Amino acid sequence: MHMEEQSPDFGIFQEIVDAVFKNNIRVTKHTVLLQTEIRDPSQDVLDVVNGLPSGSYIRPTLVDQLNSAIAARGWGSYLGTVE
Repeated sequence: MHMEEQSPDFGIFQEIVDAVFKNNIRVTKHTVLLQTEIRDPSQDVLDVVNGLPSGSYIRPTLVDQLNSAIAARGWGSYLGTVE
C-alpha cells in the first residue's frame, strides 16, 4: 500500500504526543483524537488513533500503544514512531 518513502505526516505522532503531554500527566483517547484532528492528517493517521483503546494514558503507555499500532501496519519508516 505504501512506498518506502516518508509520508507528509511523518513525525505527526511525536508532535501529538508532545502536545498532549505538554501540561498533562495523564490524557484520554478523546484528547489525543482532538490533537490529531486539528492537524488535519491523512486517513492512515486517523485510523491509528481511532484504533486506540478507550481510556486514559500516561505517556509511556500511549507511546507503546501508538508504536505497536504503527509497527503492526509496517508504517514505522512511513509515518515514524514515537519516543
